[in-house]
Amino acid sequence: MGDAPAIARVVEITGAAAREGNAVVVVSAMAGVTNRLLEAALEAQAGNFDSVQTILQELRAKHETALNALIRSQVE
Repeated sequence: MGDAPAIARVVEITGAAAREGNAVVVVSAMAGVTNRLLEAALEAQAGNFDSVQTILQELRAKHETALNALIRSQVE
């Protein structure tokens, strides 16, 4: 799930499935997140904590952007 529109599609699909009966949903990380987390781990291991902080800030911003887009779409 790469962005807010992809997440919104998953919500629509799973919502429809849940209305028909029991549903189990398994999702993966947003696009690129796993690789960035692995990169952060390697940077931490190397003692590059400024790089780790930068990566974590970027990941937080990515998730906040998607969340804000989803919230806006629900308000409209």
